[in-house]
Amino acid sequence: MLKSDSKVNTKVNIQEMIGAIASGKLRADLHNHSLYSDGKSTPEEIVLSAIDKRLDVIGISDHAPVGFKDARWSIRREKIDEYIYVLGELKEKYKDKITLLTGLEVDYYKDCDEHIKALRLTRFDYTIGSVHFFSIKKAVGDYYGIDSSPIELAAAIVQAKGVVQNVCQDYFTYIVKAAKSGYFSFVGHFDLIKKYNFDSTYFVESEEWYQTMSKLALAEIAAANIPMEINTSASRKGHNDYYPSKFLVEEARRLGITLITNSDSHHKDEVGYGQG
Repeated sequence: MLKSDSKVNTKVNIQEMIGAIASGKLRADLHNHSLYSDGKSTPEEIVLSAIDKRLDVIGISDHAPVGFKDARWSIRREKIDEYIYVLGELKEKYKDKITLLTGLEVDYYKDCDEHIKALRLTRFDYTIGSVHFFSIKKAVGDYYGIDSSPIELAAAIVQAKGVVQNVCQDYFTYIVKAAKSGYFSFVGHFDLIKKYNFDSTYFVESEEWYQTMSKLALAEIAAANIPMEINTSASRKGHNDYYPSKFLVEEARRLGITLITNSDSHHKDEVGYGQG
């Protein structure tokens, strides 16, 4: 059995490092996925890409398994120790060229606390708190996905009495719960609810109800004193925007939320996208 715990750099002060990244003292990308979850590149390929792009810090943050299904896009439970061990070996191999952090993107969803505790998050240098599921259950027992497909989003809206405000409120409620949970180092893609709404199919972001709902959620995150990412993946995929939208980035800055820019890469060539 791999002794994964011994390979984690327990001396990393992640909040101090996030502060240095946010202030521009360090160039970093802390949201990257490898072959261990739904990425297309090995951890070493990601590290080498980050070195080539002259980043100071690279974090690999594969998707944690969820407690109610074996999601094809998450790391397999039996591979978690190996994942930590392999990243630990790469930390040592490239320590003179870059700082590598072992991260995990963890889903926060209804009744997830026992599952999250079982993941033993202290093994990781940092964790990203994200919401990919509504609290609305399907007939077969798992939850509707927020970004699984346009069809699944539409089905969730139908289950929410056909009211799009209901699913948006559900989403932001759990983003806030994640921020307040104490499990996470920072919040991931704050307004992922818009992934299949860039053409305003379901709602218009300038509408008063959405502005109010999203800004109230931001205020709760500010009160929780937790950093948040600017996730550039939407821009990389051809949209003229990030997660969160520009008006929410401005509001987050007004509220004093610490912001760091991450690529959410799934291929080595995407590492560092949007780092300027």
